[in-house]
Amino acid sequence: MHRFGEWGRLVGPRIISPSKGSHWTFSTVTDERSIGHDWVSDEFSRQTWPMLKPNQLTRYLRELQRPEDCVFLAGSDYANGWMGFIDGAIESGLGVSREVNKHLSA
Repeated sequence: MHRFGEWGRLVGPRIISPSKGSHWTFSTVTDERSIGHDWVSDEFSRQTWPMLKPNQLTRYLRELQRPEDCVFLAGSDYANGWMGFIDGAIESGLGVSREVNKHLSA
């Protein structure tokens, strides 16, 4: 499992550390091949990760997470952590599935 975090945390089995400026040094890691996708031009997504204005997340996240009647939203854009990443999508999906289960059991 890869973990990204504060300065000097582990990324897989290797230590990462900040170098001069804002660049990172990855010890013993070599980029052999990289691929990408233009998500903004993708006909289904038409976007990338959330691009929020200052204070927008702290002001509106709870309201975005609140179900409206029988409509529950889940996805990385509604996550408490790792917004915009698969980790956030999984976290949100698990939490919302519990809420839906409670709603249907009531």
